[in-house]
Amino acid sequence: MADVKPGQTPRRRAVDRIAMPAVAEAPKLLGVRRSAIVEITAFLLTALLVDFVFLDFGRFTTVSPHPFWIVVLLCAVQYGTTEALVAAAASSAALLIGNLPPQRFDQDLYGWLLDATLLPLLWTVAAVVFGEMQGRVRRERDALREEVLQSRKREEVIAAAYRRLDARRESLESRVAGQLRTVFAIYNAAKGIERMATHEVQAGVADLVRTVMSPRRFSLFLLNGDVLELATNEGWEAAETVFARSFDGQSALFQAVIGSHRTLVAAVAEDERILAGEGLLAGPLLNVDSGEVVGMLKIEEMGFLDLSVTSIENFRLLCEWIGTAYSHARRFESAMHGIDAGTAR
Repeated sequence: MADVKPGQTPRRRAVDRIAMPAVAEAPKLLGVRRSAIVEITAFLLTALLVDFVFLDFGRFTTVSPHPFWIVVLLCAVQYGTTEALVAAAASSAALLIGNLPPQRFDQDLYGWLLDATLLPLLWTVAAVVFGEMQGRVRRERDALREEVLQSRKREEVIAAAYRRLDARRESLESRVAGQLRTVFAIYNAAKGIERMATHEVQAGVADLVRTVMSPRRFSLFLLNGDVLELATNEGWEAAETVFARSFDGQSALFQAVIGSHRTLVAAVAEDERILAGEGLLAGPLLNVDSGEVVGMLKIEEMGFLDLSVTSIENFRLLCEWIGTAYSHARRFESAMHGIDAGTAR
């Protein structure tokens, strides 16, 4: 039994056999298949040997139907017209060479020629008729094979398109599910900075930045007079480059972020010059209600695919979010200190 691939149905195996590309064409000699020549020669030699040994070597002229019909019809059915005509010619030669029938006294030349060539003529007609019938069957079979091959190709194209569509569907489902999880994660992280104390806001900033931006290294600077001082950082321990821990009012980074309220992106040539290797993104912690700047958020390293137009906009919103929360917490602390001082007096 032939080997069967797992999951392959009998119908599929049959289609595979039909659609199997044609093997290399059999070798030919003067346009005739060599296997046909060998079979014709072997059959005629065997038949003549049997006639010579067991009969009167009359080339089976008294046998009806003549045994040479076998090789002519077999070649016509198996190979086609060309090989069948070769079989008819070889059979005619084996029949007539040295075995022409004698002309009777009452027989004219045309009657004698008809008697001598009747079987070769019949063999030739049979070779053409049956050979062309076999050729038509072969052409129809080749046409069906080509149609099956085209159908298989269309099936493979459709299956590949379906697999791509299914992969995209799964990707979209994963992205939607991931975005849904991200929304809840951002909501939970945002609650961490909605506090009334500045130290609590600082403590919740790390979770919020990780959730929204997924950076490898980032830092938070708070404004103290005319100096930006490092308040918190993450990932600096593994950094080979030593980042600055403060920026005074004379630095280009301070003037761009604090003075001009600009968000710097390392992908922009001018911003890259200002950042001077200090990070990929830097933005002011801006209170959108009052316009007050309380510090700077800086991302030193993040994934290449994570830096996009969307992530830059998210970074701007994140800076405003943190700046507003920190500004409110600082105002609340100032108000509480004022109340405590008034109570003490």
